[in-house]
Amino acid sequence: MNERALRTASRVRGILIAYGVAALGWMFSRASPDGPSGAVTLFGIGLGVQLAFLIARRLVKRYEREHGMANAFYPQATYVLGLLADGVTVLLFAIGTFRAILVLPAEL
Repeated sequence: MNERALRTASRVRGILIAYGVAALGWMFSRASPDGPSGAVTLFGIGLGVQLAFLIARRLVKRYEREHGMANAFYPQATYVLGLLADGVTVLLFAIGTFRAILVLPAEL
């Protein structure tokens, strides 16, 4: 795949993940008896993972520039790093979702 296709795939995946996490996180945080504190913590960790990904992208770009390897592996490296960051974010979201389901009252 070329660099443009990899970036487009990464953006679409990120938008879908963000929408799903925000929508279900909002619903479960409102229904949770302990309030949104657990959801906010998991969102914060997920945000930290995504920020670490942005920093890693810049480091890969700098490494290529310093070693004279213009776009030798930047597109593939950032795609793989993005997949890992999105995978961890989805895992945190799943843990938060299952935690919220476990604490929901039985009459819902």
